[in-house]
Amino acid sequence: MSRGDVRIHEVAPEEWDRLLEGFPDRTVFHSLGWLKAVERAYGYRLVLAAARTDAGCVAVWPCVEKRKFTLRVLGSPMPGTSTPYLGPLFAPGADVPAVVAAFLKDSTIGRHAFFACRTWELSGEPVNLEPAFTRLLRFETLLIDLTRTEEELWAGLTSECRNRVRKARKSGFTVRVEPDGGFLDEFWSLSVEVFAKSHRLPTYSKDFLRHMWNNLASEGRVLALSAFLGEERAATLVLPYDHQNVYYWAGGARSRFNTLAPGNLLHWEAFLEARRRGLSRYDFVSSKGDAGRFKRTFGPTPRDVATHWERSRSRLVAALKRRYTAHLYRKQRVR
Repeated sequence: MSRGDVRIHEVAPEEWDRLLEGFPDRTVFHSLGWLKAVERAYGYRLVLAAARTDAGCVAVWPCVEKRKFTLRVLGSPMPGTSTPYLGPLFAPGADVPAVVAAFLKDSTIGRHAFFACRTWELSGEPVNLEPAFTRLLRFETLLIDLTRTEEELWAGLTSECRNRVRKARKSGFTVRVEPDGGFLDEFWSLSVEVFAKSHRLPTYSKDFLRHMWNNLASEGRVLALSAFLGEERAATLVLPYDHQNVYYWAGGARSRFNTLAPGNLLHWEAFLEARRRGLSRYDFVSSKGDAGRFKRTFGPTPRDVATHWERSRSRLVAALKRRYTAHLYRKQRVR
């Protein structure tokens, strides 16, 4: 497909989502709504780059930029922004090495001291960014195939999980789709309670949560379900979605209800609601393969999903990156 010279240009925000529709492997995390929430909540500058040849647009590469003194740092995604998938998307048949080389030579994203990138590889062949980037981590996730019938989905749960769904129902829990963002403040307190068990703050900020919800809700790209006991909200899931996948991005729950298993009921009802919306996969977003026993009781299929890459112009910059990563971790820790 890549005929002629590769030309790089920065895309205007109002044109981004339309251009993105030409890439079947796009995710909700590539969308302008998600990226603008990252930009506003964390103070980064959004950089939307595209590559064209005579054949048309052959690749897009969304990034955010951070300036540290005289250094320009790029992330696609940037660490600490709770963005599990991002990175470049390539048209079928694109000459990937040539396109990547053109991106890195152009001033749009090429002038950087450090570049962190995560390629999304669920739907196609793994993307190889070597030798321009160094491959650091392979990520695995757990997927539920939502194209199966409800009976097949139910049979795919372990007997333990089915019993816990039944227990939650018998305990009187009901599940509701949140109609608007009125639940966000309470959801934040639920999230803080969950993360406090490991002496950490949530991996996302309250500001980002609100911007993300407002942006994606206006586009019909986020779903939230809550389990109630009477009129008390016991647990909530926040599930961004795109044209084919729904993502278990965040959840919160009151600890005192754990033995009554509202979480099992919530995920089960989320499967069914996602099917009704025509989605084909439920992604548990187990970014490092450490899914935990709870998620595995739903009978998911493990799949390699992404690779983390980094590119640094000097050892000093790499050392600064390690210090920044440690700073993010310390910032999350609480007493």
